[in-house]
Amino acid sequence: MTQNIDKELSALLLKIKDTALKSKFTEVATFKIEKAHDRIPWELLENPGIYLIEIKNSGEHTDFDTWFKEFEKLWADKKYQGWYTPSIKKKRIIAHKTVSEWIPIYIGKSKKISTRINSHLNKKLIQKTFALKLLERTNLYPETFRLSKIDLLLSNYDTIAPIYELEKRNLINPIIGKQ
Repeated sequence: MTQNIDKELSALLLKIKDTALKSKFTEVATFKIEKAHDRIPWELLENPGIYLIEIKNSGEHTDFDTWFKEFEKLWADKKYQGWYTPSIKKKRIIAHKTVSEWIPIYIGKSKKISTRINSHLNKKLIQKTFALKLLERTNLYPETFRLSKIDLLLSNYDTIAPIYELEKRNLINPIIGKQ
């Protein structure tokens, strides 16, 4: 009996992974950090789901390595390190062979996306909540960001959302993160 359940569960997990890989993010907003609150339609972020934050390549760089070196200087600035913020994930950097218009920087999940995005924007460096803390990163103010989401209105959110997040993270390779 248990082996049958295991077999059925394995088949369901494969279906979830396949569905996650096929699911598309829906763009919610593009914004500059200091004007994010005015540009983000918060009412569209009230649902549970996963979200993707990307940064725009200004077009100055035609190869990923050159772009990344510039970004790394900004993100890894010492005054922002050690303050419960995600770090650059070197193993994901190698997955990016070419530079595109939008570069994925972070993927996350939340039962209420608006609350989590608000944390990523507004948390202060000294606060122990783990977040991007973008308003604190004044060196990124000139940059343009894009926020996208996949709604997951599910009874089994706690089981399915982590699988979606992992599959999308492995596919997209955001360059910063906790995991």
